[in-house]
Amino acid sequence: MATTAFAHDHRPFRQRTLPVDQTQRPYFEQLFWAGLAINAYLPSTVFPTGLSANGLPIGLQAMGGPYCDFETIQFTQLLGERIGGFQAAPRFN
Repeated sequence: MATTAFAHDHRPFRQRTLPVDQTQRPYFEQLFWAGLAINAYLPSTVFPTGLSANGLPIGLQAMGGPYCDFETIQFTQLLGERIGGFQAAPRFN
C-alpha cells in the first residue's frame, strides 16, 4: 500500500478510497504494487523502514530475480540491521 495503516472500509471494493498525498485514490489501485512481483512470479520480501510521523510502521518491498528468494531475504535482513529493524507502533486508545 502507498499509505500507512488505515481504518477498515466495509463498502464494496469499487467504492473504497484511500488518501495518498492528500488525494483520494481508489483502494484497489493500491494492490497494483504488490501485484508487480506476484504477476511476474518474482520473489519479494517486505521489510520495515521505521515509523511515520503519526507513529505507524512503514515497510517497503524488495523484489529479486527469478529463483532468488534467499537473496531478497538476506538483503532485507542486512538492511534491517543497518537501519534498525522493526519498531512496534505505540498503542492507540
